[in-house]
Amino acid sequence: DDISSLTVWTCPSSCPDSQVESIFAVPPFDTTRTEPVENDDDTEDIIQPQLPQKEEDHLKPWQNRWINGRITFHMTDVNYILIKRESLLELKANSRMLIPLCGKTVDLAYLAGKCNVVGVDAVEIALKQFISEHKAQVIEFKNGNYTISLNGHILQYVVGDWFSFDRGQFDAAFDRGALVAINPEDRPAYVQVLIRSLSPGAKLLLVATEHSPFKDGRLGPPFNLTKDQVHILFENFFSIQAIETEDRFHIDSNWKERGCSYFFESTYLLTRRCDS
Repeated sequence: DDISSLTVWTCPSSCPDSQVESIFAVPPFDTTRTEPVENDDDTEDIIQPQLPQKEEDHLKPWQNRWINGRITFHMTDVNYILIKRESLLELKANSRMLIPLCGKTVDLAYLAGKCNVVGVDAVEIALKQFISEHKAQVIEFKNGNYTISLNGHILQYVVGDWFSFDRGQFDAAFDRGALVAINPEDRPAYVQVLIRSLSPGAKLLLVATEHSPFKDGRLGPPFNLTKDQVHILFENFFSIQAIETEDRFHIDSNWKERGCSYFFESTYLLTRRCDS
């Protein structure tokens, strides 16, 4: 790799070895370099433009949200659906597990000791925060892929645009807050990456949301993803099983605060078909 493209981030004193420097190399397709914005109004930058766009156009809103700390979508605990439905993924120690648009989710740490988990996100800040908060170390970088050591386990983190992601095939995937986060017009392109990334028979645990408009009239993110829309997007390449729908409105006060009158999460198990 061209050493001139490297940016260096020093592990803070809370890391196991504060003298060790972790090298963060920005992949050729990564566009994380942007300046903080003055306006903290979500309405301006929360929705990604329709593809195709220059990568900096559809990634910049998410860069800005991380820079300004507007990441209310981040969960500090392991996702309850993953814990409850993990067995459906049929994970083995050698399974390759994919987490799209992962941010700094603690699900990565949870899965690291169970399988070969790979997280993907375009925002380098998310990776840095994950490493700092988990006292992890980057032990290798190659072609946009970061190999991370965490509590004696190894995980992979790819910093780059999801729509350019191509790292072979996976046995399982967990999508919570990814497909529902992007502009609905970009969903077919998003799903095409999943189709090429999941091997025949692979399991995808998908969490969809349905809710009323937010108090300012916005529809997302997260955007509604109905049962019919799930079938339209996936049925040609996956078998689809609806697992459960849960009313989260009275469980998570965030949705009432954002002006919703109802909020449901639906879980689906999708299996990559062998004949498509």
